[in-house]
Amino acid sequence: MLKFLRILFLTFSIGIFLSIPAYSQDKSPKGKQTDLKDVLKDLFGSKKDSKDTGAVKDYSKVSFSLLPGVAYSTSTGFLVGFNLSMSKYFGNPDNTSLSAATLSSNYTSKNQFNLKYKTDFYTSKNSWYIEGDYRFSLTSQQTFGLGTATPKSNEQRVNYNQFRLYQKFSKRTFGNLYLGAAFYFDKYNKINTEDENEAEVYPNFHNEYNKIYNYDTASYNNTGFGIQAEFDSRDNVINPYKGFFVSLRYNFYQKFFSAQSIWQGSHAEFRTYQSFGKVNKHVLAFWLYGDFVVSGNPPYLILPAIGWDKFERSGRGYTTGRYRGKNLVYGEFEYRFPITSNGLFGGVTFVNVTSASDPLSNEELFEYLKPAYGLGLRIKFDKNSRTNICVDYGKASDGSSSFQFNLSEVF
Repeated sequence: MLKFLRILFLTFSIGIFLSIPAYSQDKSPKGKQTDLKDVLKDLFGSKKDSKDTGAVKDYSKVSFSLLPGVAYSTSTGFLVGFNLSMSKYFGNPDNTSLSAATLSSNYTSKNQFNLKYKTDFYTSKNSWYIEGDYRFSLTSQQTFGLGTATPKSNEQRVNYNQFRLYQKFSKRTFGNLYLGAAFYFDKYNKINTEDENEAEVYPNFHNEYNKIYNYDTASYNNTGFGIQAEFDSRDNVINPYKGFFVSLRYNFYQKFFSAQSIWQGSHAEFRTYQSFGKVNKHVLAFWLYGDFVVSGNPPYLILPAIGWDKFERSGRGYTTGRYRGKNLVYGEFEYRFPITSNGLFGGVTFVNVTSASDPLSNEELFEYLKPAYGLGLRIKFDKNSRTNICVDYGKASDGSSSFQFNLSEVF
């Protein structure tokens, strides 16, 4: 308990420090900024209007950022695909937040196929906040058992097909406070566990856990409804320079649509951003979230895990699903800084920590802490929406490492 209180005090001390206003920010006119689109126009197209001249933009138009090509991450191996980012104001930018959506698809050297669509929409005057997470995947991930005391030697690969439909609706009540409801549906099938030689592993962590709680080991659905309260004062959902995001959700999972499980869970999340600098912003960003199973026991792949957040970005330094448990808490601090005066290149340094519990071995939350750290490069892809190409390298405490290539910030 004493360890938990120390961690809690340190966490919120950092959050409060980052929340202190920087009164020097945004007091001078924006300087000329350059993005990758400007560079390509200069090289291959007309130079007319390629630079930001300060002219009034037509915010009614949709801004697109397409990133095709080949990439690599530790969880997927080499991949080929695309990432399309879209942004638009559905109202006056003076009183309406920027809406954003990403559509991505890829095929990887680990024989994974993914098609994903993520949305954050704000209607005029931020009257409604509509959030979506849709996925269709024929994929796999490494698993090591439950809790944060699991050694790397536990590694097993779980293959599965996934269909996800998460939809949330929140109504602005007063100020930046939103109240709403959500629907959650996950379907997993064709689940099996293999070793590195593609030989079936038995017994395995997934099957043994599911048998204890009377779940099918090859296929299951998970359906739920939730209520939520959110406070959102971020100035941009793609790449915030300032503001807060706080989310509290409580979810009820029942046997609807052939779902097998009855359980309840909660999610708490806090993000804060503090910037300084007149044109090229230095940003201190902090992210803390917790996923908790309040009652019942969900199937194995539904349990909280790193890399299982909406944009699958948590746990840099580790592979997706490296730490999984009945309860999980994750925190990350990031410093974002400019490299070039025109804003084209920037960088980040980060540190994160994870803790998960295991009901089967009685491992408690915060009994073990697993940190990671790293750095990254940022290339300004679209200066109007602040969309960056993000290349990150992370190093974990267990000796593993990760490499990520994304469009838009981690959080």
